[in-house]
Amino acid sequence: MEAEVLHPGEVLRSLRDGFSRRVVVVRGRLRRSDRAYRNGFYHSLVGQEGESLTLLASPALDARLPRDDRHQVTVRGYLEFNLMDSRIQPLVVLSEVLHSQAAEVPDPRLALLERLARKERKDLPTLLRRAILSGERPRLLLIYAYEGIVDHDVEKALGDRRAAYQIEEHRIRFTPEALASHLEQADLRGYAAIGIVRGGGSGLEVFDHPQLVEAVLGMRTPFIAAIGHAKDQTLVAAAADWRVETPSLLGTRLGELAGPVEAPQQAADGAAPEPQARRPGVPWELWLWRIAALAALLYLLWRRL
Repeated sequence: MEAEVLHPGEVLRSLRDGFSRRVVVVRGRLRRSDRAYRNGFYHSLVGQEGESLTLLASPALDARLPRDDRHQVTVRGYLEFNLMDSRIQPLVVLSEVLHSQAAEVPDPRLALLERLARKERKDLPTLLRRAILSGERPRLLLIYAYEGIVDHDVEKALGDRRAAYQIEEHRIRFTPEALASHLEQADLRGYAAIGIVRGGGSGLEVFDHPQLVEAVLGMRTPFIAAIGHAKDQTLVAAAADWRVETPSLLGTRLGELAGPVEAPQQAADGAAPEPQARRPGVPWELWLWRIAALAALLYLLWRRL
């Protein structure tokens, strides 16, 4: 028996009619639409993975739905299928609102702080010191703002010990987007460490931007933050492997890591230990006198015997 030959539209209508009017209970996050059509409001129900299903609510039933998008709803209705542009579009025609509850929307800032607390930080000063002692010149990238002048403070504090490092300097616009993008690219270039260096003053809020903090948390290269003054606290500094309070102090610390190893006593009191004085020896005349006295004592004892 030969199968009936159908046109594409007849196949789609057959599929539509086969599922229509089926009663379903659906749970999802309500995404409202304020546009009203002749037969009601076309809202959406969003699932856990972002999938969406159209919800058609009549004006009377729409009044029973929550008025904002931060609610999880459970509704009963029946399936309908619209045939538009040769596509079947399913929707649920609302017949009853069974349950409504405010959805818990996670605070992204709280999640970011939790990641900051869990981060395992690298002991960057120890890593740099070991590299220098082994004869290497660690390759560092220091990022400055276009108009910044704190690089002079770093160079002055570092002095001639700059030769212990291979230091590259990049100047970019200090916006969250530019900094995040630059860090992501530099992270792939094999630096021993990457640092952001900026003085104090206004504008430090850029270092609390989630996009920039996310970029720092995602870095494989150890990260240095020398931002502002000692009293300034930023999320980028909190995410750093090595936080140095000021730019000039960064130069000082790098210079100390490149300095020679001091003797323990010298490092303790700042001066070389003085040689201990030798104890004077016993004069030879005194030894002769002792021998003579002992001989006389032995003579007297012999006479008594």
